[in-house]
Amino acid sequence: VNLSRESEGLALMGEGVDSFMFSKLAIGSNATGYRATSVMEKVDPNINLGTAIGISGAALAPRMGTSTVESLVMSLGIINIRLGYWIANPASMLLANAFVSRLFYGFAVVSLFKEMFDVPPLQSTDLKLNVSDGGHTENLGALALLRRRAKFIISVDAEHDPTYSFGGLATVMRLARLELGATIQIDLSPLRPGANGLSKR
Repeated sequence: VNLSRESEGLALMGEGVDSFMFSKLAIGSNATGYRATSVMEKVDPNINLGTAIGISGAALAPRMGTSTVESLVMSLGIINIRLGYWIANPASMLLANAFVSRLFYGFAVVSLFKEMFDVPPLQSTDLKLNVSDGGHTENLGALALLRRRAKFIISVDAEHDPTYSFGGLATVMRLARLELGATIQIDLSPLRPGANGLSKR
């Protein structure tokens, strides 16, 4: 979820961003709180598995979390390269009434101005939130599983990484240490190519 740097409740994910989760039971983030998925679906009928997958691939938008380029925000908005999604805030009391909430969430012009100019600033308490590609926060999707204390995690690193620097994994390790106090130790040497150009694993 894309937020202003001054937004309240912002986690240690980085400036202007927090990890936003879609699951079978709940939708939300640490900064905004969570709400039952069944309630969110009543407010926005477009919320389903396909939408969640589409949002996770919204790689280019005016607001891109830690990847936001301020000098390009207005240009991307003007030419309508806005692949993010505006979703009702799980913390909003308006979600108690689906009809009333749809009336409040129908002003697209307000969302456009917030996305392009950050006026008024994107806050974790706003009625609507701007969410985009999870890679704008952490590209492996592992941190959300670490937060849930999953016992077994399979994470696929498919980033373009010709130098085998494992930047995505380094980001997960840094955020896990900052937010959860968890230390991830892994030997990456078997994954780097040897003299024959092949890795051991």
